Amino acid sequence: STSPLERSGTIPDAGLRALPAAARYHRVTGFVVRSVREATLIPAEVRRALELSYRVGISQHLRAMAALDELHTALSTVGVRWLLVKGPVLSELLYEDPGLRPYADLDVIVPPADLPDVVSYLEDAGFRSLDRNWPLMHSLGAGEVHLISPQQVEVDLHWHLLFGSEQRRTFHIEMAELFERSRPVEIR
Repeated sequence: STSPLERSGTIPDAGLRALPAAARYHRVTGFVVRSVREATLIPAEVRRALELSYRVGISQHLRAMAALDELHTALSTVGVRWLLVKGPVLSELLYEDPGLRPYADLDVIVPPADLPDVVSYLEDAGFRSLDRNWPLMHSLGAGEVHLISPQQVEVDLHWHLLFGSEQRRTFHIEMAELFERSRPVEIR
């Protein structure tokens, strides 16, 4: 079977050399890899570069899963309600292949009143805060703080889905409703 690229008849060399970087930029490497694995007009070095990017995405997923395990353990022991969004949830539920939807961080939402305690709990569990300019974070009305896990995976700890207070004034999202409508999922 031929890929859509091969059916078009010609593939410019410059486009082929740029394909791995373009696929990474648009976060579609896994889909491109699937499309060109058997494509005879795609040079082997381009396929290898795409496969490497695909494997990096899988590697990032595995590191994120280790960080998620530690985060789950830390927050479960203190009984804090939290939600995981984007990243591994999309990878698991929509794409069913962690290489198809690369991500590099974990996005976790906690109720606003619990944020200071959660930061403290996670720091006690070995996570480090990345934010240093608290006056700036306050002036921006930051809806999240940034931590790094012991596995060096960034954790965006949200109390709101939208980062800035200006965005929250424009787009109203009821966070309590988000928690009410959430459901548990098992991530492999």
